[in-house]
Formats: sequence, C-alpha cells, structure tokens
Amino acid sequence: MASKGYLAQMRGFTLIEISIVLVVIGLLLSGGLVALGPVLQNAKRTETENTLTKVEDAILLYTIQHSCLPCPADGSLVTGSGNDGRSETNTGAFYISQCSDDAGGASCRADSGQNVVPWVTLGLSEADAIDAWGNRLYYGVTTGLDLADSMDRSGTTYPAGTLDVGNIADASDPSDNVTGVAAYVLFSFGQDGSDARASQSGALRTDRYNSADQDENSDGATDGFVQDSPVDIDGNTYFDDILRWKSAPIIVQQCGSGVCGNP
Repeated sequence: MASKGYLAQMRGFTLIEISIVLVVIGLLLSGGLVALGPVLQNAKRTETENTLTKVEDAILLYTIQHSCLPCPADGSLVTGSGNDGRSETNTGAFYISQCSDDAGGASCRADSGQNVVPWVTLGLSEADAIDAWGNRLYYGVTTGLDLADSMDRSGTTYPAGTLDVGNIADASDPSDNVTGVAAYVLFSFGQDGSDARASQSGALRTDRYNSADQDENSDGATDGFVQDSPVDIDGNTYFDDILRWKSAPIIVQQCGSGVCGNP
C-alpha cells in the first residue's frame, strides 16, 4: 500500500500552476507571431516581385511579336465572364493577339483606375497576373507614344489612350521625376490592397489608408504615378505599392536587333 509521502509526491499541478504555464506559453506564441509577421510579408513582397518580372517578360515577348504594347484589360470583370483578362479597346472590342492597327485602329480603353494586366492576351493565367495578396496587378500604357520615333521604325504607334505614364515621381521628392517617357507602368497595390481589384470577383478593395502617394497610383493615372520604398506609417505617409515601368528605349534595347524596330 502506497505511503502518504509517495502519494504527496504524485499530486498533479494546481489550477494556479496550470494557469501560469498557459500564460507563459501564450506570451511566447504571441511574441513569435509578432516576429514572424514581417518575415511573411517580406516573403510575399519577394513573391510579388517575381510575378511582376514574369509579367514584364510576357509583355516584352508580346512586343517582339507584334511591335506594340497590348491594351490593358478591364479589372472589374468576373473571372470566367468571357472577356476577363483580354485587352480592350475604347470601342468595347476585345482582342487576344492583335495590336491597335489589327483592332481597327481603335485606342485602348479609358483608364478609370481599374486597368489590369491582360493575362489572356499575354498567354498567361490569372494566377500569373495577381500579387501574393490575391489582387490583380495594375497595368497601363502611355498616351499615343509614337513608336516611329522611339521604338518601331516601321511607323506603328502604341495603342493610344487616356493614360499618361510620363510622370513617375519619387515619393520622397515629388519634384524629382524618375522618367518623363515611360511606355507602360505595372504595379501591385501591396499588402494593404487599397483600391486594388480582387482576383476572381474583380471587386474593388477598400482604401484602408488616406495615403496621398497611394492615391496617386489609384486615381486613374490622371497625373502620373509614384514609386518609393515601403513606408509603414499609418496616415497619409503610408506606402506599400510595388511599381515597375519601362521607357521605349529600354524596351527596344531588350528586344534585340532586328525586332521592335531595332536595326
């Protein structure tokens, strides 16, 4: 028969002791999650950067094949609607593999802040044209940039439109224009997804911050775009957009000799 001393040694934890252990475990877990958050977001930014590179490669291939940039797609369309992911002209016509001349000389659709990557036109899937936060990538082309002067010496012109990519400023110094002649702009709306178009549904995401620089990128390109490093401060200084752009001379250089009007 067990002695009273042995039974005393075998007693379980008290409720107070268990509570203390649970509190300690909770603190450790919460601290770990807080530390893990930035790591996960950095991984998503890297994933998004890789996606942007893939899209830019597809745009370059399209340009080599057709000597022009494709028109943007309508980001508000639901996946599976038939014309989602397809370049659209200002007449409402959709096309898959033609440029403006092949589409009847029509201009690109007006930019109302919902232009996105035309993944079907580029031979991609929608998954190839969304960022790591599940939003469609913005894409717009410049207004009537003449390829005869800057890119295509055969006389073809870029699809015309209402977008003015010409003014891409540095957020830290808005007067410091990075370029005056950008052929296209491509970007992710970042972690907060403010004003982005959601994948599948095409729904407009809520603007979470009153950020002047981010609003500049989502206002329909009425006066250019802003690029900068992430600024994790709430309010009008918050910024997490990931922006890419290329000028016509850069595209020509990347096309190689004998294509895109490059002798």
